[in-house]
Amino acid sequence: MHTLKFRLELMRDGAVINPRTGQPPRLVIRVAAYAALNVLNKYLRLLEASDIYWLAIALCPWNKLQWFVDRNYPAIRIQQVRRLLEDRFGEYTARYAPPPAPESTHTAEGSSNPSSLSTRPRRLWMQTLPSTSDRNSTAMATAPPPTALSIYLATPLVCEAEINKHGALLQFWENEAKAGSVLGRLALDILTAPSSSVDVERAFSGGRMSVNYRQHRTSLATFRAKMAVGSWFGTPLLPDVAEVLEMVEGKGDTESGPPDLD
Repeated sequence: MHTLKFRLELMRDGAVINPRTGQPPRLVIRVAAYAALNVLNKYLRLLEASDIYWLAIALCPWNKLQWFVDRNYPAIRIQQVRRLLEDRFGEYTARYAPPPAPESTHTAEGSSNPSSLSTRPRRLWMQTLPSTSDRNSTAMATAPPPTALSIYLATPLVCEAEINKHGALLQFWENEAKAGSVLGRLALDILTAPSSSVDVERAFSGGRMSVNYRQHRTSLATFRAKMAVGSWFGTPLLPDVAEVLEMVEGKGDTESGPPDLD
């Protein structure tokens, strides 16, 4: 969408040249590009209102938080995305992480052996860890232990072609989830979240007249709430019934009633 926006801006400003005619776009094309930009900017603002899109971008191994840096997002926004990820990962860790296994003397001795660590398989996004040779012992003692999320964000980007070798993005995270990764489970839930568009126009192929307001006596807000309940409730993204009740009761809704179609 950002690439599309950039190209539309070039067309609007007449900064592109038709290779066949050697001329800038006609005025009607520039006006159409201007109108398209207005619509695109509207939906981009709506996307920013939801955290799910930010998290989905960061959970692409070829994007991570670097995607926001490359597009000149402010540092406060990037930190906000990081905190959102950390908060969501903390919830998943508390809910799905297996209890720690009791440590034995034999295990402790074995884990201290460098050769035993080198033989353990590492996840794709953990293959190259940042060097820690310059850290002093005091900092290492006081720093919190690294989590799968912190390691994921700290390691270099993984090219999309490499992810595709593992069956594309969803298959990559599914493999991680099957291996017991809480981060993999979080990524799958975020990236496979159902569509948030529950407008009447998009619910049926016949358009808004397929759901007659007068026949069903259902307001647009109620229709959206019911669709949201059916598609989101029961998933990790909407586990709390209190949020569902707020949607059904229309708390905070300022939308006007259904239009008179007669």
